[in-house]
Amino acid sequence: MFWKLSFRQPSAIDTLLDKEDCTLYEILDEDDVLQECKTQNKKLIDFLARPEILEQLIVLISQEPQEDVEDKVKFKYPHIACELLTSEVMSIVEQLSSSDHLLSLLWAFLDKSDPLNPLIGSFISKTLAMLLMQKASVIFDYMRSREDFIQSFLVHLGTSAMMDLLLQMVAAPDNDTCRIDLAEWLKEQGIVEKLVDFIHPNADSEQCYNASQALCDMLRLSREAAQMASPTPLLPTLESEETMQRLLGNLFCSESPPDIVVVSGILVLLTALEKRPAAIISPGMMNRASFGPSDHGDTCGGGDSYPGQEQVLTVVVPRMRDFHDLLIRRPNMAPMLTTVGTLNPPLGNTRLQVVRLFSALLQCNNARVAREIVRLKTFTVLMDLFFQYPWNNFLHTQVECCVNAALTSSVVLNAG
Repeated sequence: MFWKLSFRQPSAIDTLLDKEDCTLYEILDEDDVLQECKTQNKKLIDFLARPEILEQLIVLISQEPQEDVEDKVKFKYPHIACELLTSEVMSIVEQLSSSDHLLSLLWAFLDKSDPLNPLIGSFISKTLAMLLMQKASVIFDYMRSREDFIQSFLVHLGTSAMMDLLLQMVAAPDNDTCRIDLAEWLKEQGIVEKLVDFIHPNADSEQCYNASQALCDMLRLSREAAQMASPTPLLPTLESEETMQRLLGNLFCSESPPDIVVVSGILVLLTALEKRPAAIISPGMMNRASFGPSDHGDTCGGGDSYPGQEQVLTVVVPRMRDFHDLLIRRPNMAPMLTTVGTLNPPLGNTRLQVVRLFSALLQCNNARVAREIVRLKTFTVLMDLFFQYPWNNFLHTQVECCVNAALTSSVVLNAG
């Protein structure tokens, strides 16, 4: 009998909600609104789940406020609105996913060609990612209903939050059937080819880099899924000779490709040449952090090669001359003053990434790679760089990997 009695003191929010003219802004001004929502305050949730209130919340996270408004309108209200929408309260999720009008408001950025505000992009991405986790089939149906969805979405790839949302589309749905159907649809829409085309001298630098990161993460996610015997519709396309040919064609379509294009392209190649991890990650640990780049950023060691890497080597080996030329080309960089002297020119990130690529290629223990390395005399260039930059530990690590790979290789080259 005692436990049936409620001694909970009414909160300030309860008092506000008892007013007939209570507004959303009054609720957002309360410091404990998020806590009350997470503790399932029925009055508050019923208020937030009303269609007109949800519409106001979506407007707050999806539209830029006027310049002359208070800071709390610019930053506090949108942040709290996003937290409320993504609190995974089922009545709010159900209302959002069942209303075409509310979904259209969330996806309204697709109809805009202007660059997306990064903060607004992060709010929209977080909200849609939550809906993908909770109601994947509903979101998928909406995506398929728009003929120009992929093209309109990729216009905003320069905003990193949109890259994160794309990865959520590939990995987030818990339902295997929905995840496979979504991956198959993305494949049919040419998502891989469209991302590769952003790694091009004519592309925006942010779009170029984000496209590269998206391809790398999609490749890792697909390979991990394949190791767990789950169908991966995107993996054959990601590893195909056609995709790699397209990528390398974009990299070297001009005599002096921009550094961002070369680095972005090499990151994709390095991911394609990665070794199989020593231990399989359990399904419960499959999150984006699990598939991020190695902290050391090297290609030494590792397990066996993935089955699709032979196709990658078939395309890359004939282009090794182009990468070799990048090593010997003097970078267009100003002298760099350091505590140990002036570097003129500095090594630069582009040449460092090229050395990483040669290290990864040598780790493949492939006869064609070894013959091309010998023919190009790449080791001579590597050793020259090693001694030219005596304080560059990143370079030295990669050159050491190259030497170790050569000395421990099982490849035997015939004399002459």
